[in-house]
Amino acid sequence: MNISNNTGGGYKYKLNCEGEELDYNTERDVHYCIRGANKQNGIISFADPHLGLDSRLLDNVTKAGLKKPTPIQRHGMPQLMAGLDVMCCSHTGSGKTAAYLLPIINQIVQAASLGGRAESTTPTPSSSRPENEKKSVTRPLALILTPTHELAMQISKDANVFGKGMPIQSFAVFGGQPLGFELRRLKDGTANILVATPGKLLHLLSEFKVVSLEKVQFFVVDEADEMFDRGFFPQIGDIVNQFLSPKEERVNALFSATFPNQIQYFAKKQLKPDYIFVVIGILGGASPDVCQEIVCASRAEKQMKLCQIVQNLEDEDKKVLVFCNKIEKVNDVADILLLRGFKAGRIHSELTQPERTQALRDFDEGKTTILVATSVAARGLNIRGMDLVLNYELPRDITDYIQRIGRTGRVGVAGETISFFDEDTDAELVQELVDALKTGNQKVPSFLSDLCAEAGNDNEYESEDDLHFKMKKLNIKKCLDVFEEEDAW
Repeated sequence: MNISNNTGGGYKYKLNCEGEELDYNTERDVHYCIRGANKQNGIISFADPHLGLDSRLLDNVTKAGLKKPTPIQRHGMPQLMAGLDVMCCSHTGSGKTAAYLLPIINQIVQAASLGGRAESTTPTPSSSRPENEKKSVTRPLALILTPTHELAMQISKDANVFGKGMPIQSFAVFGGQPLGFELRRLKDGTANILVATPGKLLHLLSEFKVVSLEKVQFFVVDEADEMFDRGFFPQIGDIVNQFLSPKEERVNALFSATFPNQIQYFAKKQLKPDYIFVVIGILGGASPDVCQEIVCASRAEKQMKLCQIVQNLEDEDKKVLVFCNKIEKVNDVADILLLRGFKAGRIHSELTQPERTQALRDFDEGKTTILVATSVAARGLNIRGMDLVLNYELPRDITDYIQRIGRTGRVGVAGETISFFDEDTDAELVQELVDALKTGNQKVPSFLSDLCAEAGNDNEYESEDDLHFKMKKLNIKKCLDVFEEEDAW
């Protein structure tokens, strides 16, 4: 790590590739960079003695189908187990959720076995409490903030799976869930891991006072880049400043697939100064496990091409996730597929939470084989056996494209994506799309190369370092490596 003083008063860090190692899940070499004075060595298995996972937790990890740690787990987990703050960047589908859940669960279980603070979350039965103590609150030891309802539910579910048979109770709060149900669960005080969307948590903290964050030992912000895109940082700031103890009194972690400038500011403000920065693969790049195909299709051609593709896949009973940019288009495409006899569902923000949950359940269980969605389904969801992600409409931002295609090719399993490219509407995305294909070691279609040449952007990169630099530019408006003295909010 090279450090030099910056005229702006901050420091400039050169993000060099520190090493290359084999990803045992894919048998592919991946680049990694771990930065920080107190960084811990990586582990090679979940049973590594340096990690020290509880035997019951190891059994649950095995039952969940996790055989070998992914690179982000290998290098991220030891930092959290050592009590260090982390900023972790890795492509979608790389196993980031387990990278923070396993250390959190292990620490809570260890504290409980020693008679520590974890035991304080187990409530006394209401019948034996004094009358003036029957109303309780949830005092979680771990708080995990996430941008979407679906991701909150999934993280909470994963935590309960990993913590089965141990003193672990996870609960998720988010908008659209019945308030009475949430209040009853929170008054029980049984949850020691709380997963929440920022707005709902702030509402519960301010209006109902059924949650207290005074005992939080682990604070995680997942999908930090999406949090900023959705405008959640002011709400997170209120939670941190008004309800959490000082950052020095807890372990803090930010996980993100990209690292825009705003996340740098957030990291500087909300992590301790000696935090560890972990980067796996190309910063902001697509998963190397995803095969990307770009198909030229005008607006008039898309419907026919979509039906041809899904017909072939439905005959094989395969799952297809179709992305559109607007709710109206989601409804139109889903209706067309249903009229043609396909088993299609839909998910977008205008559906009620029970409707969204049911749509995901039907898709997961195979009752529907096609799910048409807006980008509400682009973050963090891990749907089993996703065979194809199809961009009926390309998003306007390359990071959204990276997130969408990341719904397949997860945790070492190869995936396939097809994206319809309409020159009339997608021309501004050409160069960034070509860069994303090149960094993912994908073939660039000749029509995209021709469009780049016509625009004067036919860049041929001489080395992999050039590609790394280019991908950084895709996600960061200012220089990546400069931490400036600006407010994260």
